[in-house]
Amino acid sequence: MNVLEHYVTEIIGKPYYHDYGSGNFKWWLKVKAVCYGHECESTLMFNTKEEADRVQLGYMFLS
Repeated sequence: MNVLEHYVTEIIGKPYYHDYGSGNFKWWLKVKAVCYGHECESTLMFNTKEEADRVQLGYMFLS
């Protein structure tokens, strides 16, 4: 499986706390990102609100 580097170009909304039925609550943040010239929307998952709050424009994640 290949992973690609994505860079955040826009933060959509604020972090929210949800378990999506698993019983394992996490912090989620919706973002727009660019990867090799293609823009996409993604939802990032974090263990703490502080981690989610540190996301800025240019933040890199693998997907």
